[in-house]
Amino acid sequence: MIVTHILSDEMPLDDNVFFSIYGGDAQYRILHKALFLNKNSLTDEYKKKFKDESIDYKEIHWRENYITQFFILIKSLFLIIKMRSDVIVFHTTTFVKIAPIIKLLKIKIISINYTSIDTTNEERKNKLRYIRKLSNFQIYLTADQYNYFEKQLRFNLDAKIQVCIISKSINTLKFSPNKAKKLEDSFKILMWGRFNRANDFQTIIRATAIIERRKLFNFHVYLAGDGDTFEECITLVKQIDIEHRVTFLGMLSENELIQNLRDTYLYVHSSLSETMSTAIMQAMSCGISCLVSDIPGNKTIIEDGVNGWLFKTGDVEDLAKKIDVLMALPQQVNQMSIVSRTYAVENFNMKKVFESYCRLF
Repeated sequence: MIVTHILSDEMPLDDNVFFSIYGGDAQYRILHKALFLNKNSLTDEYKKKFKDESIDYKEIHWRENYITQFFILIKSLFLIIKMRSDVIVFHTTTFVKIAPIIKLLKIKIISINYTSIDTTNEERKNKLRYIRKLSNFQIYLTADQYNYFEKQLRFNLDAKIQVCIISKSINTLKFSPNKAKKLEDSFKILMWGRFNRANDFQTIIRATAIIERRKLFNFHVYLAGDGDTFEECITLVKQIDIEHRVTFLGMLSENELIQNLRDTYLYVHSSLSETMSTAIMQAMSCGISCLVSDIPGNKTIIEDGVNGWLFKTGDVEDLAKKIDVLMALPQQVNQMSIVSRTYAVENFNMKKVFESYCRLF
């Protein structure tokens, strides 16, 4: 069976579940292919990942005008037919106009909704409703997502299709703890992700300044990633004079990320909007205790005091206070790291996710 995944480079590599599905298919029961519909050229990050895994992918650039979109539509359908696709999985709503013709070709459609419940605008809702109507199966990543779209927004009135909740997963064998990890004289705190408004790196930066003024602990904050607010965050660190406490790591390879996570004392995630954070999942899988903002998407993964801790979203003082408390309690943090790893292994299983999708295929 051939399954073609419709993707877009607007979605960060770690934010989609393509590799959750592909990675869980240990016996290669499905031939996975990918069709990228991009406004810009495919990122080197994506190209390397697909090349390393020997995955067949095609790339089409599209523009916001009707003439160009018509030819893109024809080219996309030609490639889908050429790929001999049995199933199409929509990971994006970038170019949903091809969905009706795919439906006419009797190709099964599965759509995955990645949208956070606190960032939905009307245009986005309409696109999600449109692709949902044409799908055989609609996938949500969390129960909160399902309840919001299907019940609160009444998506269930739009079409009678099968709806499933299938979470993300990660490679817990690769993202594993450092068994020889030792407590250092300086506490290492890490956050990684795309530098944008939603991830709100500014909050952890400002919290760092508060902790520094108290001078209770020797610590260092590492921020990994790149994006629109990267330079703004560098400027903020300089303005509040904490350059000696903050290091920007830039974009990391997967191996570099794993090594940094393994050496981390506490992982902090101060995002304002999430559906299901891959970054938090990866930190937990590496046996790192997590302190995260109390938005619905994060609370899907972290239960306060059970397998991690929560702080008030956007509250710099609350974040600083809780980081201080956790640096004062290394035994509790180390114990929570064991709980984090156990939770990740039990709940982020790639084979389990693949089997759920395979039944739909």
